[in-house]
Amino acid sequence: MRHVYGPVASGRLGRSLGVDPFLGVKTCNFDCTYCQLGSGDPAGRGPTRSADVDEVVEQARRAMAAETEAVDWVTISGAGEPTLHPELGMMIDGLRRVTATPIAVVTNGSRLHRREVREALSGADAVLPTLAAAEPGVHWLMHRPRGLGAFRRHVEGLREFRESYRGRFWLEVMLVAGVNDDREHLKALARLVRRIRPDEVHITRPTRPGAESWVTEPTFAALIRATAALHGVVVRPGRAVPAGGRAHDDEGVLEAIEGALRRRPLREREVLSWLEHAGVDEPAAALDRLVARGGVRRVARESGAFLVPARVGADFEVRR
Repeated sequence: MRHVYGPVASGRLGRSLGVDPFLGVKTCNFDCTYCQLGSGDPAGRGPTRSADVDEVVEQARRAMAAETEAVDWVTISGAGEPTLHPELGMMIDGLRRVTATPIAVVTNGSRLHRREVREALSGADAVLPTLAAAEPGVHWLMHRPRGLGAFRRHVEGLREFRESYRGRFWLEVMLVAGVNDDREHLKALARLVRRIRPDEVHITRPTRPGAESWVTEPTFAALIRATAALHGVVVRPGRAVPAGGRAHDDEGVLEAIEGALRRRPLREREVLSWLEHAGVDEPAAALDRLVARGGVRRVARESGAFLVPARVGADFEVRR
């Protein structure tokens, strides 16, 4: 079945059945430097490569009927930008008729300024657009979009969609080393995120080979800095060894974790996992050093041990 793949294990969507609205050929108005489908001219010729809606829906129905394990999401993604499909709304409606499983759409978010696109997406249970830049230059370097004013339209489209959409709005931030992971850029990005008001922010990294060889993962310290800069929203940084296999600056990792803890409490086992995956020697001892500095302290709860900002009083209640 050429329009359905998986189910695949998704870090954000659990067990996800993928639906490709195109014909297996990259069809996108972006030419992202980190794209796992490789580089290509962003022609955006969606209608000439679009799959037949009835065929897509029937293949999804058959795939779901054959599943013996629970599927968490039916996810419209695949070989391109889903909003280029001229009948995306009809596809979502058709999938709704053949399955009770919630439907998600993964999009680059670039066409949300168009009313017909916002209307087409309104029937999805979750929409996952991308925002990886805080200014036009970085936006172009990351995505290489067509046309002038692409960054402004992108941001305004996200805001307009947020105003009307009633489903789950999960914003993806792709971090690329040396491009959008420095402190000042993350601060500017956080200001934009606060304007857009997503339900969640998912920080992702270019773990797969991309279109350009210079695209690499950020260090673990930069990844943790991003969780601190984007405070006020739910951030899911994931767990991964940084580029090069370990953090060469253990002190930098500790400082980044301390910065995150100044903004929100974290489970102790989560912090230990960060330290371990960052390659810090003796994570438990490093955590003890962090607490000894006086900026954070341990708090015991029924659901486990937490680390909280030291300024928080003893009666502080950690949300489970």
